[in-house]
Amino acid sequence: MTDPNEDVKSKVVRRACKNLQLRVNGEDGRCKAGHGNSGGHSRERINREKMNHWTKTRGTPKFKGQGEKEVADKGTDKASQWVIYSSSDAEEKKVGSSIQLKLRFFQMLARLVLGLVIFNAAGTAPTLEPINYDSETYDATLEDLDNLYNYENIPIGQAEIEIATVMPSGNRELLTPPPPPEEAEEEEEEESTPRLIDGSSPQEPEFTGVLGPHTNEDFPTCLLCTCISTTVYCDDHELDAIPALPKNTAYFYSRFNRIKKIHKNDFASLNDLRRIDLTSNLISEIDEDAFRKLPHLRELVLRDNKIRQLPELPNTLTFIDISNNRLGKKGIKQEAFKDMYDLHHLYLTDNNLDHIPLPLPENLRALHLQNNNILEMHEDTFCNVKNLTYIRKALEDIRLDGNPINLSKTPQAYMCLPRLPIGSLV
Repeated sequence: MTDPNEDVKSKVVRRACKNLQLRVNGEDGRCKAGHGNSGGHSRERINREKMNHWTKTRGTPKFKGQGEKEVADKGTDKASQWVIYSSSDAEEKKVGSSIQLKLRFFQMLARLVLGLVIFNAAGTAPTLEPINYDSETYDATLEDLDNLYNYENIPIGQAEIEIATVMPSGNRELLTPPPPPEEAEEEEEEESTPRLIDGSSPQEPEFTGVLGPHTNEDFPTCLLCTCISTTVYCDDHELDAIPALPKNTAYFYSRFNRIKKIHKNDFASLNDLRRIDLTSNLISEIDEDAFRKLPHLRELVLRDNKIRQLPELPNTLTFIDISNNRLGKKGIKQEAFKDMYDLHHLYLTDNNLDHIPLPLPENLRALHLQNNNILEMHEDTFCNVKNLTYIRKALEDIRLDGNPINLSKTPQAYMCLPRLPIGSLV
């Protein structure tokens, strides 16, 4: 009778040989490595060779009992109870190499960007010029300083300042040599004349200092007001008089103050003055010669005041605005604007005028007379009655609205104008 243990053993051997892809030797029941080999190999040797083959190709084998999964069937021999797992070293190596390549690429890109930034910064940086410390005169002493530079025979326009560092001698005190007697007398005379803080003298008004002349409150004008180049702004400072202005003033603004009168010498000697704006003050009186002697005055703005009499004005004016005052019937002299050949804009709105001031300059472009008391207009107010072909091309803006005048009664007065006046036609 066949031993059941022998049958189980032969089944295990056949299964192990089948798993190892070997054939079974019929004589002794052992696994055989090949068809041409004589004699069989023991299972331990076959397993060892197979393990070496798996180690070389797929990884290190791991046996049961080390926490790995059991895949061998029950009842097999301990020598054949091993499992080989691949550690995927090749795949890990491929992934690691790709990551390293990416890291190297980003490192090179970062270095390139950093290099470009440094290059641009170096290109835009200002170049520093070498500093000359004047080593030739570094050891100069006080004895040689007087003869170091001689400016007596150098023209004023070609004189240059040279700086030297003086080293005092060891056996001499640092004392300034006394001046000659003549120079001492001159210095005493100069010291007898009082000087201001900025070096100017009260007896010499042509040197007005950095902040300009002083006002009535003993403040420099450019400290009380705002001076920008040749423009002086004194707006909204509660001034009750025109402040003393620097001589080079070309544009003067003193709006929204409390100035009541313009005196004769307020703008005296200001030959560069081109514009005066005294809007919104309390001016009721102007000296007759306040503006007449200003040779370059071009624009005069006196609107929103209480002026009753217009003084004599220079013929250089191109813009006059005296709106919203109290000129009335006699506030403007006869032929006040006759010789102002460059006058382009004349604004006399809200002055209670009862007539149009004639004659008007030929080059006048705009005439505003709104809200007055003008009752009539003559045929020769704007046109030349004797010359029917006369055309006044420049005068395109005439405002007469707000006056009790009917423009339709004198149509001949507008025949020479490019545009009809604005006003009531009824």
